[in-house]
Amino acid sequence: MNFNRIAEAACRLNRITARRFEDYVCLLQFHCETLHLGALAWATAGRSLPEDAVDLIALARRFTCYAPNEIPSDWLADRSRLQAMKLGWLHACCEAESLIAKLPPEEVGCLYLDAAGKPVCPDPASPEFPKLTRYYGSIKGAWPRIVES
Repeated sequence: MNFNRIAEAACRLNRITARRFEDYVCLLQFHCETLHLGALAWATAGRSLPEDAVDLIALARRFTCYAPNEIPSDWLADRSRLQAMKLGWLHACCEAESLIAKLPPEEVGCLYLDAAGKPVCPDPASPEFPKLTRYYGSIKGAWPRIVES
């Protein structure tokens, strides 16, 4: 797992209100291939309130409506692809809200890692959930780095 991809996706989620079609496409692909949108929003919310994660998803849902001039022409040529993406996005947002509602509020801002250190989508009902490692990030960056003096 490339943690830089997660950091990049978190940045894209945080700036979703900038209405960049590229961010929308990347976040949907990230949700489908790498990490659940709800787990990303939960980790991106930081150590604040669970409602912040829900707000991120609400903003993501609201700010992913694009005018034709904001969409690359090669995407506009395939309307059915755009419709399928929008349905996939709305489904991902619903799943994310559902996941966030199930997660323990005191753990907001954490990324859940499996035994191998790979970020995973948590399932609080699973017997494996207590075994997941909670990673809360660090100041000046979400991922630890070693600095030699």
